[in-house]
Amino acid sequence: MIRGYLKSSYIDYPGNISSVLFYGGCNFRCPFCHNRDIVSRQNCESIKLNEILSDLDKRKDFIDGVVITGGEPCMCQELESHISKIKDMGLRVKLDTNGSKPEVLKIILSKNDLDYIAMDIKGEYLRYNEIVDINIDTELIDNSIDLIKYSGVSHEFRTTIIKEFHNYESLKKICRRLGKGEKLVLQQYQYSDKQIKDIKYDTYSGEELNDFKLKLQDEFGLEIETRYRY
Repeated sequence: MIRGYLKSSYIDYPGNISSVLFYGGCNFRCPFCHNRDIVSRQNCESIKLNEILSDLDKRKDFIDGVVITGGEPCMCQELESHISKIKDMGLRVKLDTNGSKPEVLKIILSKNDLDYIAMDIKGEYLRYNEIVDINIDTELIDNSIDLIKYSGVSHEFRTTIIKEFHNYESLKKICRRLGKGEKLVLQQYQYSDKQIKDIKYDTYSGEELNDFKLKLQDEFGLEIETRYRY
């Protein structure tokens, strides 16, 4: 199920040096996703958890934590066990998720093993199916938002901003759903030849994203961060 392992990252876990585990497979097919091979489980071999744990044990004095990402890691039946084994090593754990599996999130959160959660909100609900390129019940997304908001675990919500899918009005809907005091990261879209679909979408400039940030913060009382990477 683990299809990629990045030994050191300075950008995937805010304020921490981390190792990153990429779990294969995803139930979404977002055309702008950069992890085509991870999502499809093609052109990348499985990596055994024990091999990763052995390497982490050697390096645990030089990293702060582990990021579990994908694909969609909540599709992995062994995810709860994997998180526990990493926590037993004294490392922090950050989970990235698309929020489509609230029943899995609920179980994992009940174990109190997570230190940070980042959930992608793909866009306004009326266009969710179009953006993720499958049929998804947005009530699942809604349930995951609430589970994370009230979990007591440090967290952020993220949206990759693309002109074809997002504008100021659609971002207002996301902010209104999250509510005052929540953190929303606006990620600038960047084209990659590893996207699921080879489409060069239009992106907003840094100045435009910053303008969104200032207006949304003022209107909704959220903590908005702009991030110029995907």
